[in-house]
Amino acid sequence: MTTATNTLTQRATANPGSVRSVTGFTRPADTTAYAAHDVIYESDDAEFAGCLEFDSCGGAGTIIHVGVQMFDVEAVDLDLLVFDAEPTNMVDNAAVALVSSDINKLVGVFSLTSANKKLGASGLALYETSDGRSMCYTSDNGALYGILVTRTGFTPASATAYSAFLHLQIDDV
Repeated sequence: MTTATNTLTQRATANPGSVRSVTGFTRPADTTAYAAHDVIYESDDAEFAGCLEFDSCGGAGTIIHVGVQMFDVEAVDLDLLVFDAEPTNMVDNAAVALVSSDINKLVGVFSLTSANKKLGASGLALYETSDGRSMCYTSDNGALYGILVTRTGFTPASATAYSAFLHLQIDDV
């Protein structure tokens, strides 16, 4: 597994069970277009899983809020698939293909649509969930895993940095 290039976990001092786990990656200088339902990751090498790792999530809790930040040159709709164990068979720029053993690992799918996009400076965009839905999880190793998937297809900018976060309420603090 290729681990993310930047991982950060922040605990709120007022509520130590409230955690924001952040991870991300930077794509290479590759502007190959993504089709609908393609995995977005840093490498198209089949030896590397196209998987984000969110650490310090505890053994059990609730995912309260999800977001993805990226340089956005066009509107795109995304899904973040969250798993309680590392999924297999995920390759950048290939259609997401869940095998039966991965379906049992799936915690939930979070939709991040361009309708809920917030624009920042220099083309930076933040996609966040807006439906207020939370999902419970358990994790054997204290980590959760994510697959970023495009719903609509798009052409990425060269060397785009992606950052994803899970805002969690951990049960076993």
